[in-house]
Amino acid sequence: MPFSRFAFFFALLFSTVGSVASGAAAERVAFIVGVDAYDHLPNDAQLRVAVSDAERIAKTLEGLDPAFEVTLLTDVEQDAAEDAFDEFLDRAKGAECVFLYFAGHGIEYFGTNYLLMRDTDIDAISSDVNRMKRRLGNEALSLQELVDSLDTTGAKVKLVVLDCCRDNPLEAASPAGTRSVVGGRSGLAQVTPPSGTLISYSADAGQKANDGLFTAVLAEEIESSGLPILRVFASTRQKVREISTAWAAEDAAKGLPVEYRRVRHEPAEYNKLDLSGLDFTFSRGSESQTEPEESLEMIALRQQVETMRATIESLREAGIENEALREQLTEMEASVAAAETRSRLSDPVVPEMTDMLGFITDRGMEGTRAGEVRSFGEIEMVWCPPTGENGFLMGSPKDEKGRESDELQRRVLLSKGFWLAKTECTQWQWGRVLERNPSSFYKGSDNLPVENVSWEGAQEWLAKMNQAHPLPEGWVWVLPTEAQWEYACRAGTESAFHFGDEEGELHKYGNFADRNFTGLAYGDDTQDDGVGNKTAEVSRYKANDWGLHDMHGNVLEWCSDWYGASPGAAERDPSGPESGTIRVLRGGCWYSLASHCRAAYRGRVRPTRRYGYVGFRPAVSFRP
Repeated sequence: MPFSRFAFFFALLFSTVGSVASGAAAERVAFIVGVDAYDHLPNDAQLRVAVSDAERIAKTLEGLDPAFEVTLLTDVEQDAAEDAFDEFLDRAKGAECVFLYFAGHGIEYFGTNYLLMRDTDIDAISSDVNRMKRRLGNEALSLQELVDSLDTTGAKVKLVVLDCCRDNPLEAASPAGTRSVVGGRSGLAQVTPPSGTLISYSADAGQKANDGLFTAVLAEEIESSGLPILRVFASTRQKVREISTAWAAEDAAKGLPVEYRRVRHEPAEYNKLDLSGLDFTFSRGSESQTEPEESLEMIALRQQVETMRATIESLREAGIENEALREQLTEMEASVAAAETRSRLSDPVVPEMTDMLGFITDRGMEGTRAGEVRSFGEIEMVWCPPTGENGFLMGSPKDEKGRESDELQRRVLLSKGFWLAKTECTQWQWGRVLERNPSSFYKGSDNLPVENVSWEGAQEWLAKMNQAHPLPEGWVWVLPTEAQWEYACRAGTESAFHFGDEEGELHKYGNFADRNFTGLAYGDDTQDDGVGNKTAEVSRYKANDWGLHDMHGNVLEWCSDWYGASPGAAERDPSGPESGTIRVLRGGCWYSLASHCRAAYRGRVRPTRRYGYVGFRPAVSFRP
């Protein structure tokens, strides 16, 4: 898993799929582990697709004929993983095939490989090698011990698949003052497989791996009827190498910063399969004991066609029509038809690999769950997923306290997810990008929100961000649309505030006109938010359920839309009127009544105006 893309889960998910009673032998068994969330690693070392990769492999193996009996563990802690593995070994005795798969962080420490579980604690790395090995042995799974345990089952075919980077960020100083191999350039070391075993890595020594690519290709190959096992892994290796090479070249040609580029990598296998292993096929189709007559290139093209069809169908079900992908599918189908008319495949069709397996260009930027946090341009951003086909309720019901006439409630569907800054743009973030101090009225801390910023000023800052921190094609730094803002503010709720309907709780969540407000007579003297007639530092107050702070109060936030009347009907991806004279502001401010801090409240002002209670919150959105 690459360490440039991360996710963080706040709850432990542990599930066992397709298990049977302990001690009952099975013909084909698999032990699948995926870990995204690490309790003792920093935010920038959380992963985002290890769990989904593990789930994909589990589903693939369960769907075969004959099927594997699968134990699936996700975001699992050390003790639970060891207990489940012991039960798995009982079922694996005498099996035809045992399959061990791990997606997550793996490290090497002085020649020993460890697979990190959710609760592995390696914050303080000791230079005492024996002590550190003992500690890691207690807090992580030893890869060599897992492999040796598989050997005791007597299974005919033993497969170990590791979708881990072999380039890791964890480093420790040795007594000699040099860096140990924890996080060293070599990453996970080669493990010598016992007889009858094949070990496969998603990347060769010292390489990173693109999120999801290896597992996606491997799953496709496993599902191909009749392919002998070595051909499965050889074909996987070839396709991953070709796809990732094309991706890396494409991103370099676009001039993307290194941290946003996809990388070239090549899987590696270490093989000691016996003859019975060489004959093993995942599916027992009509071709199970014979080499396929088609070339690997032709097989890859067929798989690309089927996967592209599935991708288009899934997008269509989500309400998204992608004409470019449909045109590409038509070209692929024409290539297949032309190849099938040849009597022999002496001139095989070599598919264009850049978008192999339906990896559309924006895939790597998408989050995996609401509230996932990533850092772009040194700004923490929160993932706001697509709404799904039912959309969300935008606006306010007629009986909501403080409701205004331009808040007509309707259902809104957002077909694409987006990233929204965890906090309002701070004065430090403003000055770092524009290389000048903000003209804010309220000073004293870099963590105060920038204010006294016009809509046009916010656009200047965003333009600089797009230059200094360019994103993958189609993704841009923007102001959120009004619909995106309200969707993110609500975080799945339908109440007046993201915390409920009781405005008497607002002081816990935002800076507004409370008892400390002395500018006018209308302050709410029943509440105390701890701040007077000024802005508060961002993140001072409680966040919403997705981890977004100050969505109620502090400063009003510019949206991208022109202000217009709320439509009464359902909408899809609204972006406001095409023209106008005033822009939308959302969220209320330190100057606002509680009712003007509600999720549905709509402020508006001319885009050239600047006030000491108006700022903005940047978004990263897909705008093709």
